[in-house]
Amino acid sequence: MTRHLFFYCTALLCATGLLASCSAPSTHRADSPRLFSEERTADVILHFYQWDTIYLLKPDSRQDGFLPVWNREGIASAVNRQSVGRSLAVVLVGFLHNTDPNGPVVRDWESLLAEQGFRRVVILRAGAGKGNRIDGLPILHDSAIAQAHEPPGKFARPLAAVPAPVGAHAAHP
Repeated sequence: MTRHLFFYCTALLCATGLLASCSAPSTHRADSPRLFSEERTADVILHFYQWDTIYLLKPDSRQDGFLPVWNREGIASAVNRQSVGRSLAVVLVGFLHNTDPNGPVVRDWESLLAEQGFRRVVILRAGAGKGNRIDGLPILHDSAIAQAHEPPGKFARPLAAVPAPVGAHAAHP
């Protein structure tokens, strides 16, 4: 009888613990960093250590099995020579850099890659233990999101200068 009572109490305690753990509030905070998940769609992936030590990871740029080391000017010409799409460029930045979204590293990468024709630049915090995978790394800056928060006047004037198609009537589309 005591074994049955012990088994019943143990099962009840486990079930109560399971229900309590499932109903606990989520530990995901709204201010926690978003994680990157678009590795497959990235046209160019760069690993930035400093302005004279940059690696071009995607497309594969190995020479004799080794990744060449590029500087700022060299990486701009190397990326420009690549016949890849210009939708998404990803830059991995290590922990040694101040990666304030308005900081010099982010601004410099965004302008450098925009000059190469990229429409979106994402800066990621390089992480230890991820190997060669970039999916799951925290996003420090995403230029597409940053442009969405710009004041409307910055883009309204250039868009207003675009002529309407011939025969278009704004009142009766």
